[in-house]
Amino acid sequence: MSATRLPETVTYWIPGVNDGFGGVTWAVGVVVESRTADVSEQVVNKEGVSIVANGAVYTNADIPNGAYISPTESLGAATPTSDAGEVVKESHTRSMSTLHRYLVRFP
Repeated sequence: MSATRLPETVTYWIPGVNDGFGGVTWAVGVVVESRTADVSEQVVNKEGVSIVANGAVYTNADIPNGAYISPTESLGAATPTSDAGEVVKESHTRSMSTLHRYLVRFP
């Protein structure tokens, strides 16, 4: 359990399967407590492409790479909103057993 105060909320969507038309299906948006920060960090993805993440989201939720996070509360939205960015890297703080840090590339 983390003792860190998480005064903000974000919404995240986890991608599902191919929708049959070249897109993906999405799980309904989930709102979680968080803390966000502006960052500029370079990440190399699994294809070897360099990406610059411009946001960090700290939360207790378990969110996979490839999911989308919006800095606004969009409870129940069926697909990511226009302000949502892709999670490009997840990291975990050992001293805080449940707190995760997600690097996000916001639009």
